[in-house]
Amino acid sequence: MGVRMRVGDRGPGFSGEALSYAFEPFWTSDTDALGLGLTQAKALLEGQGAAIQLRNREKGGEEVVVSIRREA
Repeated sequence: MGVRMRVGDRGPGFSGEALSYAFEPFWTSDTDALGLGLTQAKALLEGQGAAIQLRNREKGGEEVVVSIRREA
């Protein structure tokens, strides 16, 4: 058991390329970014036993899901 936090929008969604490479260091679809934010977020979350996932919403838009397991 744990906590799951979902943040989404109703925009165009993630491209296939973004879903494949978003967590890779220095990959970004933004011309004014370094491409380290999601890489660092994933490393920090996984270091604490949590997980982060990117996906497109069924009815349009994108969603970021953070899952935190509760330790027994």
